[in-house]
Amino acid sequence: MKTNFKYIFIFLMVLVLISSCGDSDYEKSRDKAIEKYDCSSIDDCLSQYNFEGARAHMAANDKNGGPVFNGYEENIEKISNTESAYLANHGEYERALKILDEDYQGISHRKYEIRYNILEIAVDNYCEEGNFQKAKQYALKASTKHTLQGYTIRDARLYGEEFENQQAVLLKKIKTYQNIMK
Repeated sequence: MKTNFKYIFIFLMVLVLISSCGDSDYEKSRDKAIEKYDCSSIDDCLSQYNFEGARAHMAANDKNGGPVFNGYEENIEKISNTESAYLANHGEYERALKILDEDYQGISHRKYEIRYNILEIAVDNYCEEGNFQKAKQYALKASTKHTLQGYTIRDARLYGEEFENQQAVLLKKIKTYQNIMK
């Protein structure tokens, strides 16, 4: 009887050891992302402008399917910043703004600063083309409550400084372009 118990115990231990030797879900998910997107990490994917791959690697880092792992907010911020800048530089301003608005989880003043930078790129490009109506449409999307650095006007005034809001700066820029191009 003792011998049977010993063999059963050894058999169960071997089963446990064998089952624990396989790849974890994280490793399997990461390996699939590497194979499918041809990049080895979030940063590697971003350096190749492979945003789907970066998101797949981020999902592979998360064992529970949600924003719970350490570094999630930094990674989603890094991905959305890089993707929105890429899109803005390629003339896809609406998509850039949408990605920033949907994905951005970071510090709010950074979001407004990045948002302003995207709008400024759009305004500059449309002004250089002579399309001032379109430039004004993008200028009007800028915040009237934030400085160029993304801080609220109220916060800036607490420090005794006066700043113009983002929208006013872009509208002035358009007027300057119009005066130069006459």
